[in-house]
Amino acid sequence: MVALEATGRDAGAGGEHVQLVQAFVADQVAPTSAPPPPQGLIDEHGHRRRLARVEERLRAQWQAAIRDGRAPEAGAPGLGQLEDALDRLLARHREPHRRYHTVTHVAAALDTAEDLLAEVNGADAAAVRLALFFHDAVYDPRAAPGANEEASAALAERELAELGVGAACAGAASAAILATVDHRLPPDPSPTTALVLDADLAILAAEPARYEAYVTGVRAEYAHVDDEGWRTGRAAVLAAFLDRPVIFVTAPMRAGEHRARANLSAELSGLRAGG
Repeated sequence: MVALEATGRDAGAGGEHVQLVQAFVADQVAPTSAPPPPQGLIDEHGHRRRLARVEERLRAQWQAAIRDGRAPEAGAPGLGQLEDALDRLLARHREPHRRYHTVTHVAAALDTAEDLLAEVNGADAAAVRLALFFHDAVYDPRAAPGANEEASAALAERELAELGVGAACAGAASAAILATVDHRLPPDPSPTTALVLDADLAILAAEPARYEAYVTGVRAEYAHVDDEGWRTGRAAVLAAFLDRPVIFVTAPMRAGEHRARANLSAELSGLRAGG
């Protein structure tokens, strides 16, 4: 995800607007006001209770991904080492300033990835899963554009090396995380990166109620941005997404292209109408 850099300048200044555009050229789509998140949203996203079944599934996915990505010459990490590494990672996703980029988002992206892996050939399944565990591991909404992704990718490479994951798998996971800066495929895209990007952006094609919960959560994370600056930057980002030939890059996710465009178009229309 792309972070928003605070400048301390007046929100109407041109420089601030440019930074808003840079900050949101990814899936940082949010509404035009910053109400406090409702209690239900906080609970749903796991800040005040542990989602036992979700975490049980995450632990199984984590252990399988580490096992499948391990270098042949590396010894198997102990269960305690695996659990400690995952607990540190999940603690990051439970930071109190998060409202959308939480454990729930990681779990949802992984679930989407599992569906895509059954239909998309050529992706490194372990790298896909590990990239989604670590993407947004570092998440400071006030950071400079790209800083969170770079830090998350570096963290992934360090942690995965300690767990015996092979360099090729860890490198593929890191590259996919870096691609989430602007959610555009590099010139020579890999199926692994394509799948990670689509799994991360799948919320854009959600039914309207889930999409609205998503945008409410992200807006709450960026409450330090005032409404005028937010509307300007947000409208530019929505328009940039809609100007793309395609939003999703894997064939299965293309089925949701029309819904994603409908969600984004409705948001943009509201902004242009002064909503």
